[in-house]
Amino acid sequence: MDNEKHQTHQCNAILIACMDFRLHRQLHAHLEQQYGRFDVVHLAGGANNLLKPETVELMLHQIELSVKLHGSHTVVLVTHEDCGDYGGKPAFKHDDEQEVAQHRLDLQQAAAVVTAAFLELKVVTFFERLDGTFISL
Repeated sequence: MDNEKHQTHQCNAILIACMDFRLHRQLHAHLEQQYGRFDVVHLAGGANNLLKPETVELMLHQIELSVKLHGSHTVVLVTHEDCGDYGGKPAFKHDDEQEVAQHRLDLQQAAAVVTAAFLELKVVTFFERLDGTFISL
């Protein structure tokens, strides 16, 4: 019985993404197809919180709990187009290439933070567009 309970509390990944409601439906559907069950951490700015001194420990603790309690083996880091935590489109002067380039850099740095803390975990990064498409970065 205890082994059966443990199996139902397993998931494959933990998602770290923004709280922005515009993205949840398509993001969760996409990840269900990729990973099945996954834990979720939604905080304004998503994966960018791994780069902020005031939130990095919180984010790493959430990953640690997901691994410990649910056996997660993949961390999915997501940022998105027009994110208010970044200042939205105006912060990039509505330049799509500049926006994607900044998110790419931030996701790479966030992935490095996770990898340094959890050598055994796979890290996957995505930039999500408001139309529901994803760019693997």
